[in-house]
Amino acid sequence: VYDLLAEAADGLDDPQAAQTWYEQSLSLRTALVARDPDDAESRRDLSYSHHTLAWRAWNAGDHATARHHFEADLALARPLAAIDPTH
Repeated sequence: VYDLLAEAADGLDDPQAAQTWYEQSLSLRTALVARDPDDAESRRDLSYSHHTLAWRAWNAGDHATARHHFEADLALARPLAAIDPTH
């Protein structure tokens, strides 16, 4: 739901609100993975959050934050790809 609220905020030309919603999504997904680290769907969702925040930071010129999120995305995505290389 947070991602949908973020997309709605972006559509309303409110990037600060969108960023807040995306960050809340990241926090929730981080907590879900901490609760059940073996849940591949939760890890994929967390990877998506990092990926989204990485591109937002990159487009804003904040390459250090972008790198942090891209590296987190990659760290989550690699083991998922090993489990199911067709996705």
